[in-house]
Amino acid sequence: MIGIRKEPLTLRRWDRTEGDQAPDTSFLHALTTLSSHLSTLSLMPPIAKSRVYRRIVSHLTNHISQRAVYAGWSRFSQVGGQDFASEVKDWINTSKELDLPGTAGAEAPWRTLREAGTILSLPNDAEEDEPTFGQAMAVAWSDSEESLKRWRERTGMSMGREEMKALLRRRAECWR
Repeated sequence: MIGIRKEPLTLRRWDRTEGDQAPDTSFLHALTTLSSHLSTLSLMPPIAKSRVYRRIVSHLTNHISQRAVYAGWSRFSQVGGQDFASEVKDWINTSKELDLPGTAGAEAPWRTLREAGTILSLPNDAEEDEPTFGQAMAVAWSDSEESLKRWRERTGMSMGREEMKALLRRRAECWR
């Protein structure tokens, strides 16, 4: 029968507590597909290439955000957040093979997903200057615009308070 899936549909688990999970084969397939599409784009003139690339990445980041990050079933542990951040880096590194004009290059359209990975992978305990999950929660639920401004300067992120709260709530440790 055509169109019937024989194997069970499995969802990626981001709430694991132990590390070193092998990459999912569907993720590797998706990276390979992106890479082949980007090599086709390289034949286009620079302006058209940049425009099409941004549309592709916009679609991908929206899809990944909705399916992996904000899906009702998904919960993240610190380890799962680190896995997610690593996958986002792999998407960005795959995109770097496309030579785009301008200073932002291939990374700029991935900013929101990269920042989501950073928030989801924040450690519970950290070294001296490294931001922690608890500090992010304190900033997100404070009323001080100054604390959000300092957080943005410290981490290099640009997301707003509401987006930050929504991401923090995806972590299992979030009590809000």
